[in-house]
Amino acid sequence: MMRKSWIILMMLAVSGAAAAAESQGPSPMAGLVQMLMGLAIVVAVIGALAWAFGRMARTPGGQSPLFRTVASTSLGPRERIVAVEVGDTWLILGVTASNITPLHTLPRGELPASILTPGKFDFQALLSRAMGRDEAR
Repeated sequence: MMRKSWIILMMLAVSGAAAAAESQGPSPMAGLVQMLMGLAIVVAVIGALAWAFGRMARTPGGQSPLFRTVASTSLGPRERIVAVEVGDTWLILGVTASNITPLHTLPRGELPASILTPGKFDFQALLSRAMGRDEAR
């Protein structure tokens, strides 16, 4: 009887050692490499989806032959004034997040050349003016 219990204890010890060896698994470096490969695959899939959606957004034919945006300017984070050409008329529209309001109607005209070719942008003067410094320095 004592011999059977001794054999059972030996078998339990051997199986416990085998289970402990299996629980350690592969080396930490192999786990790191596997994690980095998975991360690279996820980043590649996100990049491919972003590229595909960007290509779909630029497909030709998105503009209507009836309407053409002539000019647009931002008034705030969600407010704009837009000039839209419809036939021989320009509509000046106020556009917000919740509605579009017609502000004015003009006969179709030509944009001045000064608007189409903006002048040189002087960042230094703009920064000086914003900081309240004298430009003569």
